Amino acid sequence: MPGPILRRPAGRCDRFAPGQALKSGRITPLFRAGTHRRQTRMGCTLRPSRMHEPASSASSPASLPLRSIGYVSTATTPLTPPQLQELLAFSRRTNQEAGITGLLLHCGGNFMQVIEGPSLALQATQARIRRSAAHHGIIQLFDEPIEARDFADWDMACRSIGQPQLRQVTEATPSFRRQLLKDFWERNR
Repeated sequence: MPGPILRRPAGRCDRFAPGQALKSGRITPLFRAGTHRRQTRMGCTLRPSRMHEPASSASSPASLPLRSIGYVSTATTPLTPPQLQELLAFSRRTNQEAGITGLLLHCGGNFMQVIEGPSLALQATQARIRRSAAHHGIIQLFDEPIEARDFADWDMACRSIGQPQLRQVTEATPSFRRQLLKDFWERNR
């Protein structure tokens, strides 16, 4: 029987060189006793969210109606792996405070992101994203209510992908995009 779910200890991280494929196979989204680790793939540290912990009250973000927003954008300048890590650290910190989970795909100088959470929190996050000087050419792919989170275990998962995968998602019909992103993520964990 697995151990209790624990928070990741501060400062604990098993690092891989950016661009190095993980040999361990599937990344486990929940940390259990004895398995505290963060893994890096293609310059992005993969780290589970603490969103899976039970809500303490009925008015918590976990009990509010949920929405999902997906968009693509282009980086203003090319990002180095340390700059991408800095961007992710900021996003994870602000997303966790707002009860937002999601996925960030990075392909060359392009980004595709899905964010999900309470509607008011997403509005504020979307406004911050639109004001950011780090990227431009934002194209919204979808904005829809959801019953459950697709990326509930991730405060902001990150993965670098190739042009064929990015093209497949951006050329999909609007109703199929969110499912395609979810399926892509599940196949490539």
